[in-house]
Amino acid sequence: MFQKDTFISNIQEIDMFYQQLFAAADNVKIGLEWERFGVFSDSKKPVGYLGERGYEKIMEGLIKSFQWKVEDEENGHPFTLVRDKTRITTEGDGKPEISGAPFISLFDVEKELQEITKEIDTFSNEMQIQWIPLGLQPYHTTDEIPLAPKNRYQRFLTMFTQNKKWMSRFMKAVCGLHINIDATSEKDLIKKSQTLFRLSPLLCGVFANSPLEHGKTTGLLSTRRERIFHDDSFGREILPGRNMILSKDFTLEKWIYAFMQSEMIVLSRQKKTIPIPPKTTFLDFLQNGIAREKATFQDLDVHIKTHWVDMRPRMGYIEFRALDSLPLPETMAVSAFLKGILSSEKTMEAVQKVIPWEEDEFDALHEQAWTNGAKAKYKGENFADILTTLMPLVEEALRKIGTKNINNKDESTLLSPMREILMTKITPAEQFLRQQSLV
Repeated sequence: MFQKDTFISNIQEIDMFYQQLFAAADNVKIGLEWERFGVFSDSKKPVGYLGERGYEKIMEGLIKSFQWKVEDEENGHPFTLVRDKTRITTEGDGKPEISGAPFISLFDVEKELQEITKEIDTFSNEMQIQWIPLGLQPYHTTDEIPLAPKNRYQRFLTMFTQNKKWMSRFMKAVCGLHINIDATSEKDLIKKSQTLFRLSPLLCGVFANSPLEHGKTTGLLSTRRERIFHDDSFGREILPGRNMILSKDFTLEKWIYAFMQSEMIVLSRQKKTIPIPPKTTFLDFLQNGIAREKATFQDLDVHIKTHWVDMRPRMGYIEFRALDSLPLPETMAVSAFLKGILSSEKTMEAVQKVIPWEEDEFDALHEQAWTNGAKAKYKGENFADILTTLMPLVEEALRKIGTKNINNKDESTLLSPMREILMTKITPAEQFLRQQSLV
């Protein structure tokens, strides 16, 4: 049995390693990574990491009062906290991201996020911090948002000198929602990935949530999506393997191989950075080594993580990252929708029938999504109406799964915010603009 720190001898071992990580059919879990922007409620200025009202003080409060332990720090500054299987990490501007533990029940996922949010609010309320769950920092330019004092973030800016402006904005002013979904086999992982790929433009449209930039409306409902598509010039695809993901012969090995052909940007040993020769791909590393270091399975997973893309194959699960950050009720709604859709062959095949688009339509559909949101159209039908046709199947699937909360309600009760969006065709972005009296 391979371990994460096992050296990889050949490409065939990679497939064998991933095969051993899949979940049992009765133990499929979902985990969320959720982040929000912090601004001071009195001035709307961005919160930084340092200072008496900075994110660091929240981290220190969590350590002192709620049994969080420091997992990663630099020069006395805590950057990652851990408690049981849950982590609080920090982004480029220092804002906390809750990386929740995976659970079978979405009610447990929701409960944990609510509890941690309450803990954070213990300190942020005193500091008069307002949390804004949007996909893009709505009020400030990149230069107005301070960079957290972590070497990794400065190193990224140094590495991407030709794209420094976008890299800085990406680290400090972008918030996405990550939904991590277990797979039970390679076949299950591929089917779920293909289903998520088909759903991604529709979900990005219906849950669009980044209508402002630098304090002004952009004319888009998901500005984050548009910026990632057009401003991300890291030399990487929006999704490695995209041109083959819908093919019948798509495999996990082919998908991982697509990631391995991209340039490496991170390699470390015992928290020390190993210099990487320019233009070195992970495949080069596997075949030739770097500075007498050999590639491990952990190195491969870290390399895959450095692709800030819509979807990534991870150790036994799929990480779906296409959506803007959302308020918690909408976050749980889209999670429940995906749990229902991905629960069986029947529901996943329904997606293929209802949304039979091909890879060459990908860009055009996403452009519609970030522009028109729930009212975007595929073959003359609104995105919202297309997803509405799938809702009965999702509800049936969640009732069949049968997970209940303390009020004896199944997980379909979490779908309420999504039902409202589909009925009104008003996205979270448009709701935010109305709350700000900008429409």
